[in-house]
Amino acid sequence: MIYSVKLKMDTSTPHHKTPNILSTDLDKAIELLLNGKVIGIPTDTTYGLAADVTNIQAIERVFWIKGRRGSEALPIFISEVGEIDKYATGISEMAYKLSDAFWPGPLTMVLNSTNFVPEIVRGGMSTVAIRIPDHWVPREIIRLLGRPITGTSANKSGEPSLTHANQVQKQLGNDLELLIDGGPSGGMESTIIDLTVEQPIILRKGALEIGEIENVCDTEVIVN
Repeated sequence: MIYSVKLKMDTSTPHHKTPNILSTDLDKAIELLLNGKVIGIPTDTTYGLAADVTNIQAIERVFWIKGRRGSEALPIFISEVGEIDKYATGISEMAYKLSDAFWPGPLTMVLNSTNFVPEIVRGGMSTVAIRIPDHWVPREIIRLLGRPITGTSANKSGEPSLTHANQVQKQLGNDLELLIDGGPSGGMESTIIDLTVEQPIILRKGALEIGEIENVCDTEVIVN
């Protein structure tokens, strides 16, 4: 059964700021995540599937909900730049420049992973894809949960990403324990950049222009 929760938001408040709401609005979300459940959440790009990154059973359910192969890595959300050292290692100066310029925002950086990130999340690889979303809901959930959540889109694999809660509810049916309706999301997926190689590689074009990234990196990037 889906509990669809429409948060009480002040429409005059930018989407990346925390509006005046009761903390109890997110109590159910945290309770479910702590118990290994998967929920649907709004983000600054598309609606996403949130699960506790450290809970293997929850991660397996994310793959099942999406109909996605378990050999594919899942991106993770963190809430602030100061957390990145816990989940990534050998972080380059370029990565920090990009985080200063575009986080919170629609840039996902592929970095060398620490052992904190489970192998199933990394798709068996030594890297992890990390982003700080420019939306208060996932960041507040991470803060309350005390650890990262998955940052994958809330849709079946191979289908277009979804930008409204009612679309998520229609497509995923009763597969979710909770769906948080935060209104329409931004609509464009994040740009993904691989920073584990000598010359950065854009793995997926998204909301950020390549030129914007190159200006910050002060170097040409490869578009895969």
